[in-house]
Amino acid sequence: MGADVRGAAGALLLLLGSCTQDKTQPAAAVEQAPAVQVETVKEAPQAAIVRDDSKNLVFSWFDPEKGHTSGTSVAEVPSNSRKDVVVADLSRTPEERQSSRYVMIANLSEKSADGSYPVVVQSRYRFADADLSDLGPMAPNEGVIVYSTTWCGPCKKLKRWLKTEGIPFTNKDVENDPGAGAEVATKLKKVGMQPGGVPVVDVRGTMIKGFDQRAIERALRPAP
Repeated sequence: MGADVRGAAGALLLLLGSCTQDKTQPAAAVEQAPAVQVETVKEAPQAAIVRDDSKNLVFSWFDPEKGHTSGTSVAEVPSNSRKDVVVADLSRTPEERQSSRYVMIANLSEKSADGSYPVVVQSRYRFADADLSDLGPMAPNEGVIVYSTTWCGPCKKLKRWLKTEGIPFTNKDVENDPGAGAEVATKLKKVGMQPGGVPVVDVRGTMIKGFDQRAIERALRPAP
């Protein structure tokens, strides 16, 4: 057996040996008050109501000829750009609409039975850029990989949080796929980190060990 193969096998054993600590809250707080432990997931804001005569709304869309454009009325949005339009409800504060975490997307090409337009609330992290004041939706955020096992508690919490936030990800089970174990071990070594424990998250090349919510959010933010 060659040295590289032995090294990959050893790294896989380390990954399977333990779960990395969940960093959503300090371990001491969990020990002191386990009965009131709550996952740090806020409820998404209510979708804006969009009608032809709606006020206090800013619409952002991509125009094939002009690029990213914004306006304050439905009538300003051209027919060929009405399917995916970002909506900012200025009657609510940024904190109330959680604009740092969520984006509202309206389909202005068709009305509902009550005369309003369909609006969905999606995680801001699904988009490569989300300056809601003047930009429409960008390409979906890709490149999030979770290395986990089926029995790891923090792994389950991490994947549940990602789904709740609407963050697309690829899950790789290092226990059932030895190639995934070798892959994550190699990635960790390249950035000077020692393999050991799951979950491990790869956010477009940024390696994060354990369920560290703040680190994942920082890695998902667009570069300034």
